[in-house]
Amino acid sequence: KSFFDDVSNPALAVESAVALNLWMFVSHEIYDAIEDCKAASVEINREVGLTRNDHAAHALDEAIAYWIGTGQDGGRNRGHALYSLAQRAGELFGTNVDGGEAKVNTEIIELYHEGRSVLAFSDSCTGSENDDALARLHSVANRIHARMMIPL
Repeated sequence: KSFFDDVSNPALAVESAVALNLWMFVSHEIYDAIEDCKAASVEINREVGLTRNDHAAHALDEAIAYWIGTGQDGGRNRGHALYSLAQRAGELFGTNVDGGEAKVNTEIIELYHEGRSVLAFSDSCTGSENDDALARLHSVANRIHARMMIPL
């Protein structure tokens, strides 16, 4: 019998509240990376030496860390965060790739890596390519955000 079979189960309400709060925080961190990148490019910040994109990269790292959570065993339903929720949804709807990782988890992790590659150089938010980096980062954030809605 599945945990989800009994809708009167109070643990379902608790898990739903946790999942929605985590989802909102991950979403915040994704878009915070863009704002941090913008802040690094502001002239006054450059004047005082705050020209690196460390904060933007850290925000993306936090987003993926909160998505995956603790106790997660790759491709399994053993964690305590949104990755595990997506794994369970993948099992229910048959979207796990070769019985392993849910397709949405694979896509989110790939997009995270794409976002990190945008921020790979310390001056990516402040150099001459700044507008391109912001546009690419915004594109990645929107695509991650769209995929985050799948397991909900």
